[in-house]
Amino acid sequence: MGFALASIALWVGGTSAPIVYTVVVLWGLTFGSAATLLQTAQANASGEEGVDIAMPINTTVWNLAIAGGGILSSNTRLSVWNIQKLKVIKNANPVWLAA
Repeated sequence: MGFALASIALWVGGTSAPIVYTVVVLWGLTFGSAATLLQTAQANASGEEGVDIAMPINTTVWNLAIAGGGILSSNTRLSVWNIQKLKVIKNANPVWLAA
């Protein structure tokens, strides 16, 4: 519920600094513990014998979701703002690629 309220508040009053600061705190309180709560619930549900399989799957799916959100968001912003994608690899220093 708090996550939805924070999203609506940012949509409505995203240009007001006090609203943004308040919403960031609310967002952190509602979403900040999600990973820990999810892992605890999954460990309890999988039991003693399944926890060694469930936790790596949970971590992989969580990381894929975070990466997917970043990729989707960046592609959306780039297309909305009509910005060409940077060719980072083409212009990168070969020393950086070796590291």
